[in-house]
Amino acid sequence: ETALHSSLEEVNRLAGIVENLLTLARFDAKTTTLHAQPLDLNQLMRDAVEAIQVLAIQKGVTFQLNSAHTVDILADKNQIKRMVLNILDNAIKYTPTGGKISIDLRQEKNSADIDIIDTGIGIPESELPHIFDRFYRVDKSRSTIGFGLGLSIAQSIALAHGGKIYAKPNHPQGTIFTISLPITS
Repeated sequence: ETALHSSLEEVNRLAGIVENLLTLARFDAKTTTLHAQPLDLNQLMRDAVEAIQVLAIQKGVTFQLNSAHTVDILADKNQIKRMVLNILDNAIKYTPTGGKISIDLRQEKNSADIDIIDTGIGIPESELPHIFDRFYRVDKSRSTIGFGLGLSIAQSIALAHGGKIYAKPNHPQGTIFTISLPITS
């Protein structure tokens, strides 16, 4: 039974990798259809935090969601949620127990900006230009499971919406990921 369980886990893991690669291939080929609809980013962020909360609790990491008011954009809800979850998952992975992840949502003149700020182990400045590359892992010796596709997918989703994602160090410790999405009037 243990062997069967272990085989099933491996099959599920491989299925996940294949699904991620297909997702990226569809974005590359521009065959991904975005189902854009009016979207309340505040609500989406609350839903994303709720969806991933169990991982944070297991790790002993706390979330803080800060937003001033309703921020509405026109976007594909499922894709935007997937993008945010990929970045939150990454933040949880690399934030040690007792750490904190803050999510700041703000509306600029032409964009809705989401900052995901963690108190994790950080990313060396020299690595920052590569973190959205496929299969790129900052520390090859890390034991975390993953193939370096989550951030690539997040970036593809942002670009498909006419937005962008970038990362910078959070001094003294951690990383700030900023997602900037256009506000269409």
